[in-house]
Amino acid sequence: MGADSTRMLVPVGESATVRNTVAYAVREALAGAEAGEAATVHFVYPARWRSVDGDEAGYAAAASDLLERVTVWAEEDLDGDDDGEEDFPVAIETAIVGRERYLFSPGDFADVLVEYAHEHGLD
Repeated sequence: MGADSTRMLVPVGESATVRNTVAYAVREALAGAEAGEAATVHFVYPARWRSVDGDEAGYAAAASDLLERVTVWAEEDLDGDDDGEEDFPVAIETAIVGRERYLFSPGDFADVLVEYAHEHGLD
C-alpha cells in the first residue's frame, strides 16, 4: 500500500452508507499505518445548504453533529476508548468545506474538495 492511501480525503454527508464509508476509510488508513506509514483521514462535509435553504446555522449545526459522529465511529474502529487521550495510529481530521461559496454544480463541489486536498497536502 502506498502513501497515497494513508492520507485520504473522504467527503461525507447524511446517507444510509456513511457509517460503512467511515469504517472502510479507517480500515484502509490503518493498513498503511500498520505498514509504518503516517496515516490521516480527512472527513469533510461540503456545505451544500446554501443551494437548498437560507438556514445556514441549522445546516451547519447538523453538519457539525455528523462530523462528531464520524469522529466517534472512526475512533471506535481504531479501538479507542472514551477518555479522548488515546494515541491512535491514524489521525482523524474533520472540516466543513465550501461555506464561503455557493455550491451548485458537481464542478463546484469538486473544486472545494480539490482546494482542501491541496491545502492539506493530500493527493
